[in-house]
Amino acid sequence: MNPTAKQITALFPAASAALLALLPEFAGAVDTYVGTAGNASKWLISGAGAVNAPAFQTTVNHAGAITLTSNAIGTGSFVTGGSLALFNGFWVAERTFVLPQNASSVSLTFSGLYGNDRVVLLLNGSIIGNADHLGATGSGVMALTATGGDAPFNFTGKTSGTVTTGFVPGVNTLRLIVNNTGVVPITAPTASFLSPTGDGTTTFVDATASYSITGPPAFPGPRLTGVQVYPAGAGAAPRFSGMVVSGPVLGTASLQASATLDTTALWTTIATRSLDATGSASFANVADPQPAALTATKHFFRVLTNTVTPP
Repeated sequence: MNPTAKQITALFPAASAALLALLPEFAGAVDTYVGTAGNASKWLISGAGAVNAPAFQTTVNHAGAITLTSNAIGTGSFVTGGSLALFNGFWVAERTFVLPQNASSVSLTFSGLYGNDRVVLLLNGSIIGNADHLGATGSGVMALTATGGDAPFNFTGKTSGTVTTGFVPGVNTLRLIVNNTGVVPITAPTASFLSPTGDGTTTFVDATASYSITGPPAFPGPRLTGVQVYPAGAGAAPRFSGMVVSGPVLGTASLQASATLDTTALWTTIATRSLDATGSASFANVADPQPAALTATKHFFRVLTNTVTPP
């Protein structure tokens, strides 16, 4: 895991104007392999009664592929929670990856998309690729949900490409939707194994998510809203209220206080909050408990957020 970066979200002198700053402390490029080869345990399968069960790795049909049974056909053991009796030919595999708030130049490059008998690849719910196991293109059908049944679908044979939009800060999801048919045409209905030994279902994709911590960030930077600051007075400590938004998802935010802004300033953390899945956290009427805060002629607050680059 790379170093933690501290970001000054905002600097607030009590009862005075605000000075906004953003100071990332490290830079670099990150490439994360998110494909199926060697990564079966990170792809979670739902289908045939299973829900988010780790996939099986297989070489059937394609080296580095994943599948929902131990041998890719009906005689194998199903992933946890799955069974042949509940398999209707539809299954999905999902893999997540994390982008830090300060990521820039984000992209996803994929190639070799394959599915037996057909597959659609999605990024955060948007289709970015599709394939038939024999390379057929044109008008066919595809079951895109567990309960929706087959619907008209135009197969373009887009098995590779680079995507630069559609990302979100925090958790991003790749989804492979697979249909088994057991017969050749792309118009064939989605169905369970037609033969316990001669019909198999697998999927494969080679994919890498990339980003940098240099240049303009891909996502809005952390900021504060609803700020209220109060100086010390009548035996009351200086107080701060505000909400962090667009911070690092599931990261932390620290409220610090100081009596000066010069090079000798001693910033003391007086409150820490965990940021939620939207990168938000609230500081409500937080007082500086330091004894000096009651007598300081000037007083300043700042909020720092941490950004941890995923491995």
